Amino acid sequence: AKILVRSSNNKLNIGDTIVVTDSNNRVGMGDSAPSSPDTELHIKSDTPVFTLQRTANTQKGAIDFQGQGGTVGASIEFVADTNDISIQTFDGSGMHEKMRIEDGATGNIKVSGSSQITGSLNVSSSIVSSELTASNLNVSSDTTVGGDLLVTEYIIHGLKINFIRTWINC
Repeated sequence: AKILVRSSNNKLNIGDTIVVTDSNNRVGMGDSAPSSPDTELHIKSDTPVFTLQRTANTQKGAIDFQGQGGTVGASIEFVADTNDISIQTFDGSGMHEKMRIEDGATGNIKVSGSSQITGSLNVSSSIVSSELTASNLNVSSDTTVGGDLLVTEYIIHGLKINFIRTWINC
């Protein structure tokens, strides 16, 4: 294989697959490298894929997002010893996991802290909770609440609407 290196107009071209632009410190690569990369790393291909491969499964792989001072403010991590994906944020003193997508058949999504859904939440199986609060609750399958159930308006189960305006202790 040959590598042809050309340099002109403050650009380093390696074949037709990699372009390094000195004037703005940007790199372009791909099937046919972009002649003017518009971000620091620009990948151009029919089906572009960016790969991070860990050399040992006991190690993590991550994409860290740093602020101006160099502190990591957020991270997407391929968790060591698992195939879980973890999303973490910085709270001023350290990184904390906010969401985890687990591997395996269960495919659980775990969220740390409160969650806000501004649209609809459709559950095709079961909701299991120690406490559930909702203004309108639509249930198409089973819902298990081991603690308090607070519904301020109504519960819909199938086509039957039950109006509830008080606390029901389960």
